[in-house]
Amino acid sequence: NHGGQQYDGFWSKICQPTATTDISVFEDVFFCEGDSIIVSSINIFPDYLWSNGDTTSSMSINNSGKYWLKTIDSNQCPGRSDTLTVTVINPTQLLIISSKNVLCENDSIDLSVDSNYSSYLWSNGSTLFQQNISDSGNYWLQIVDSFGCEHYSEDRKSVV
Repeated sequence: NHGGQQYDGFWSKICQPTATTDISVFEDVFFCEGDSIIVSSINIFPDYLWSNGDTTSSMSINNSGKYWLKTIDSNQCPGRSDTLTVTVINPTQLLIISSKNVLCENDSIDLSVDSNYSSYLWSNGSTLFQQNISDSGNYWLQIVDSFGCEHYSEDRKSVV
């Protein structure tokens, strides 16, 4: 111990961190396109450097990627947080499948999409992944996936 500093046997300064570099989000994150998340340092440091170049104690993330925080404390000790992986769920183009393209009198057509979503809402109010149509018109679909993100059919299936 020399002048309040601790050194090892080779006269290298031993750093004694004042706090750990932890961030406010501990698990990987998934969110819908257009949303964002704010991630902050749990502890206070004189210097911050996020993986995207920000130098503040918190940052807003709205893109997929890997993010971490590097800090320097008042003892000049460096720290680094764990890596946070962020995945933005982009809209999926839904393809409406129809059993046929022409609706004849006293006939019907089956419209359907993949059945792996949390909820469905067709333009006619139906909430099933498939429906039997006996009225001509244009049909579109909105679904909600397991992350709570909304997706829409690009095409409007015309039944004539």
